[in-house]
Amino acid sequence: MQQVERIRFGVLLMLEPLQDITTEVIYQKLSIGVVKETDKIWTTNLHNLYNKCINDVSKDLGRQPILAERQQIQSQFYISYLEDSGEYDVEN
Repeated sequence: MQQVERIRFGVLLMLEPLQDITTEVIYQKLSIGVVKETDKIWTTNLHNLYNKCINDVSKDLGRQPILAERQQIQSQFYISYLEDSGEYDVEN
């Protein structure tokens, strides 16, 4: 299940903001060669930051976050990733 979540989150990180999501887009992101791009995006640093965030939320909740909560965290992570990379400015 963790691998599936990692792949799904990696695909999310490769999507453009407000991009229409179709089966063709997802297929393209999952096709041969994209794994290298996903690995480039999903760096050890990003992985560690995400895990730290999950651990912090777990401590605050007193339990592991459920899937819906993890997905909300991933959405926030996506926005932060875009802001930090300079690809998207939330203010404008």
